[in-house]
Amino acid sequence: MNNQNIPAIAWRNLWRNRRRTVLTLISISFGVFLAIMFTAMQDRNWSDMIDLAARLGGGHVTMQHPDYRDTPSLKKTVRQTDGVLSAAASEPSVEKVTARITGPIMLNTSAESFGASFIAFDPKSEDETTLSLLSPDALISGRMFTEPDEAGIILGAKLAENLDAEIGNRIVYTLTDKHGDIVSGLARLSGTIKTGAPNLD
Repeated sequence: MNNQNIPAIAWRNLWRNRRRTVLTLISISFGVFLAIMFTAMQDRNWSDMIDLAARLGGGHVTMQHPDYRDTPSLKKTVRQTDGVLSAAASEPSVEKVTARITGPIMLNTSAESFGASFIAFDPKSEDETTLSLLSPDALISGRMFTEPDEAGIILGAKLAENLDAEIGNRIVYTLTDKHGDIVSGLARLSGTIKTGAPNLD
């Protein structure tokens, strides 16, 4: 058989049974369409999950002391913060840069005591695009901070429930300062938030 005749024979064979050929083409086309659609949906979901995780946490990129992750402490801070922020902001691919302070904290009310993690942020330099906790949808009671020097504390809804704390109640907090000393303070509950993430609420 001449190899040049194989394509012609194959083509004729396809149309010997038109119904079978059409059904096969439809099945393959539908399968490819579903594969492309679900792959695109999965890619979008992954993108949304990454963005949400970044806004719930430390952003897409976090700069911190090399030893902070192994043994978190306020003594392990980033030095010359202004210079680091300026250098990061000068990168063409960077959309926004902000500084935060995070760490462990102990919270006490007249009813309960709980350990938690805190995030100290500048309301003037952040919004819901960088920190989803600032979304109006997240705030379920009270008010959100608008100025850097505002007194008060904002808790996750579940943590506030565990502490049996309501808006305006006094909360004693204990943490380690940048010198390694244990310090305590008193703040009133300004608001409660609910993000849907158990570790934040």
